[in-house]
Amino acid sequence: MVMLIKVQELVDAWSIWPTGVIHIGAHAAEESDEYQRCGWRPVIWIEANPMLIDRLREIVPKEDTVICAALWDENDLSLDFNIANNGESSSFLQPVTHLIEHPDIKFETQLALSTKRLDSILEDIPNFLNLDVQGAELHVLRGLGKLIESLDYIYTEINDDELYKDCAKLKDLDVFLESRGFSRVCLRRNGRSGWGDAFYVRKEFHLRQSFRITLKSFSLFLRNFAYCIYSGIRKSILPTKKS
Repeated sequence: MVMLIKVQELVDAWSIWPTGVIHIGAHAAEESDEYQRCGWRPVIWIEANPMLIDRLREIVPKEDTVICAALWDENDLSLDFNIANNGESSSFLQPVTHLIEHPDIKFETQLALSTKRLDSILEDIPNFLNLDVQGAELHVLRGLGKLIESLDYIYTEINDDELYKDCAKLKDLDVFLESRGFSRVCLRRNGRSGWGDAFYVRKEFHLRQSFRITLKSFSLFLRNFAYCIYSGIRKSILPTKKS
């Protein structure tokens, strides 16, 4: 799905210039234009649905990489991929409240796919991960293994409700990523639909950014304070006009 927190917002708020992006759950590469405008290149697009791959390769820039892989935390499991009629809601997990929240979206087709851990197909990844896998976030994150140490930024869709059976909830992601050295710094929910997007930053980057913001705020305070003193002194020295 389209990012609720836009790429430009992340740049403006956090001065983020990643080494590249690994985007898992590519669908139709809806974020490609935003990545290009902000200079976030190259991008590795990973999509589980093999029927979308040819179209993906046509629409993304030539320097990008497109990989067809059903990512999970175990290799070579045979899992049914539930394909939604809008494409982007497809998931390995069975829809639950998603059927109520979005009655127009139907899951009428299944594909049997063989799973892969990310660390079994890639040896190196960029430092920004965008994760859009419809409730399977923890499975994919566990499948990174030590590759998670290469990441400084993780942007992911989150669930508050059980849109999909046994889907990862926000608190589950918080606990897992906290244990791997990340802090959640931003959360934006999609109204009351039970899902949203969250942005996590490696803790040392978060502390550095917080220090930069604090320093900037303190500098502004000093400037305002100095101006108030200057104004007070100027008024006490300059004679007042008599009417």
